[in-house]
Amino acid sequence: MRQEVPKNLTEVKVAIKKAVDDDSVKTIIFDSLTMFGDNILYPELVRDVPDSRSGWLDYRDAISGMLEYCKKSGKSFIFIALASDVLNEKEAVLKTVPAIQGSMKNSLSSHFTVVLKTNVLVEDGELRYVFQTNKTAKDKDNEAKSPFGLFDELYIDNDVAKVIEAINEYK
Repeated sequence: MRQEVPKNLTEVKVAIKKAVDDDSVKTIIFDSLTMFGDNILYPELVRDVPDSRSGWLDYRDAISGMLEYCKKSGKSFIFIALASDVLNEKEAVLKTVPAIQGSMKNSLSSHFTVVLKTNVLVEDGELRYVFQTNKTAKDKDNEAKSPFGLFDELYIDNDVAKVIEAINEYK
């Protein structure tokens, strides 16, 4: 089932509820949290309000509330977000975080059990598009994580259907 692109927060909530209530829908892909924040939440809740501090709180609460509703829905959700490298000046390292505005970028991954990071590897002169399943000592400042035993490899094919299959088998 493909949805029309919602144009405001109410339409997003209605679309999610409609998908959750549809017994034929097993997995819902939310593409993307970045666009949701930039094109819906920021204009509606932050940009034009007299007190931007309360607007940013509303922005955070809207994302948190949506994520909590999705977790409790009984459906499988995949949330996509662009990545952004942010300099941690204290430690002088780049940290990869979701490209969303506000304070949620630093804590968004805590809402999820599985966080995959897209990467491109060069193998035998060919590009291979992959998901990174966990962080390593070399790149400990990214948000990739998955439960022990879910994936056997650090890099898996960039194939969402295989990810869903692996998660369903893991349960």
